[in-house]
Amino acid sequence: MKKLITTCAFLMLIIGIYAQTTFTVGGIVYSTTSANTVAVTTKTPPYTGIITIPSSVVFSAVTYNVTSIGSSAFAGCTGLTLITIPSSITSIGGQAFFGCTGLTSITIPNSITSIGGQAFYGCTGLTSITIPSSITSIVDGAFVGCIGLTSITIPSSVTTIGSQAFYGCTGLISITIPSSVTSIGGMAFYGCTGLISITIPSSVTSIGGMAFYFCTGLTCITIPSSVTSIGDGAFYGTAWYNNQPNGLVYAGNVAYKYIGTMPASTSITLNAGTTGIADKAFSSCTGLTSITIPSTVTSIGSSAFSSCPGLTSLTIPSSVISIGFWAFYYCTGLTSITISNSVTSIGYMAFYGCTGLTSIYTKSTTPVDLSSSISVFSGVNNTTCILYVPTGSLGLYQAANQWKDFINIEEISTGLQPINQSNIKIMIDNGKLIISNAEIGSTVQVFTVLGIKVKEQCVENDHTIISLISGIYLLRVGIYSGKVIVK
Repeated sequence: MKKLITTCAFLMLIIGIYAQTTFTVGGIVYSTTSANTVAVTTKTPPYTGIITIPSSVVFSAVTYNVTSIGSSAFAGCTGLTLITIPSSITSIGGQAFFGCTGLTSITIPNSITSIGGQAFYGCTGLTSITIPSSITSIVDGAFVGCIGLTSITIPSSVTTIGSQAFYGCTGLISITIPSSVTSIGGMAFYGCTGLISITIPSSVTSIGGMAFYFCTGLTCITIPSSVTSIGDGAFYGTAWYNNQPNGLVYAGNVAYKYIGTMPASTSITLNAGTTGIADKAFSSCTGLTSITIPSTVTSIGSSAFSSCPGLTSLTIPSSVISIGFWAFYYCTGLTSITISNSVTSIGYMAFYGCTGLTSIYTKSTTPVDLSSSISVFSGVNNTTCILYVPTGSLGLYQAANQWKDFINIEEISTGLQPINQSNIKIMIDNGKLIISNAEIGSTVQVFTVLGIKVKEQCVENDHTIISLISGIYLLRVGIYSGKVIVK
């Protein structure tokens, strides 16, 4: 009995200690994150002066490892001047040093792998910071308003620079972007008026909207051919942009913006090698009547041709993968458009208000999924506009989100041929679809009548066997298609 009471008392002691969520040691407040780890957390009154965070702390005879700085832990600590972070810490929470105006420098140890959003937001006194090679992303809003920063070196481990990462860092005059970075987020360097030049490495493929907006001192921008997507206003207000002549301006190989008033009845042929059309590149160009897009373009940006009422027809080449939202918003003069089979995404309201459309030609045998893009064809007269689709894909389009809203859907030949006109043999045996004589290496795809793909596999030998439940399916084998019924 005595042993049982002793055991219960011990368990209660352990439970009691773990239930103690916060405690203070040496003027620093900690919160338990597990039975033997803690995070540094906020304190009232706030921290001031010099703070040295230990790698471990003892409380009530239990040793805890200090592994993180919690969200908002030092937020608003304007009197904090210096902090030492031990290598036991692996993460810094969001807004951890928000508004620490007295903090002048900080060294982040290599042990830290993640830094939360807005971690150093408003640290106006911060003049230097060391970012370790353990960090892979400069997160959203990380250094917003750090006007004391004059230069920063981003390690080669970083692959993304987040939105508003250095927003309003007016003192920043030099920054090196390593060749590991693939994307620069929207407003990343917004208002960095001290920047004079920037070299974007060939690893970068996308630059977000307003990334360098109102960097008024930026006169030299080097943009590689790897960049295929540039967001709205990425370079607006820079000295580079303001010095551009009227007409179509390129940023690297991206058709960036048409500056000035476009003359009536203008036809434009984009440069050979153009890789993208930026957001709002031709927005409100009422004089545009035709444009030739080369087969090197992979993306058409958001609002790229919005409110271009003079544009009457357009062929999207087979290189284009994405069409941004509002891309052709209120192109009321557009009567015909051809969408290539390479397009995999169409943004919301892409063809909103295109009241003049009478024909849409889509070359993809599988409808682009529009379930996440609202009102793609809103305003298009779906009773008079004819949707032309590849032979054998009528059922898929009649069942697909938004495509099915067209009253007139007609099949046209695009090279896809009926299976019964081939040497391919189809057999159904006890729930198994057996395909013979198909070309080795060709792809077999099976769709429901609602257009949902349920099976896909490569033909590896003379007999391809696919198990299916009872139902009606649309089958595609290489360039051939047909309907099968599994009983």
